[in-house]
Amino acid sequence: MKSNIQRRRNFRPLSKSYERDLTLFSETYLYLHFREKLVPWLRSFPSVKIWLAAEPRRELLYSLAILLHEEQLPRWQIYVTDSSPLVLERTKTSSFPIESLKSFAEYYSLSGGKLPFKNFFSVKAKRIFLKEKILENISFFQHRLESDASPNEFQIIFCRKFMPKTNGETGARILKVLHDSLCHFGVLILGNQKWTKNEMVALEYREPEQSGLKLFKRNT
Repeated sequence: MKSNIQRRRNFRPLSKSYERDLTLFSETYLYLHFREKLVPWLRSFPSVKIWLAAEPRRELLYSLAILLHEEQLPRWQIYVTDSSPLVLERTKTSSFPIESLKSFAEYYSLSGGKLPFKNFFSVKAKRIFLKEKILENISFFQHRLESDASPNEFQIIFCRKFMPKTNGETGARILKVLHDSLCHFGVLILGNQKWTKNEMVALEYREPEQSGLKLFKRNT
């Protein structure tokens, strides 16, 4: 990995339009599936590492962080990477308008959350701030999927937003980096990339079930 970009306590405010479109736990089916199918498996590990590969989305990052904290998984860590330090800097903003709390809490409950949602936040100046005990398990790094090597070994990798410009050598290399970064029987969650199911089978992956999430599990 390239240099670790340290978290800062004072963030530049984001645009209102950017924050208006952000809703934690809005992908309720994803988080329900994660709780019911993946959390029991993750409990078998002494520590849990999850990589958001070129997917520095605040909605996913902070929803996952709350979920992992609530489930009290052992020594969990989320690694967030992107090629752009500016994008990573924006992603580190872990505060939200206080008026968002109600909708966040509703989606959290629909996605299987059981605790009072306000327990995860502190309130200051009409904004809600994720508590430091949740944020301390998140690391940000600059990393280029197209050229950099595997950064670590992970149980779960999300790579749903990154779209290779070509389906040839570049796409194959990115898929290999993701594959090399997964532990045995690890889980790769993809998006709309043009990697075919045949390519995944060739790398010895299988879809555990027809979940609709483009979730692939290593066979080895």
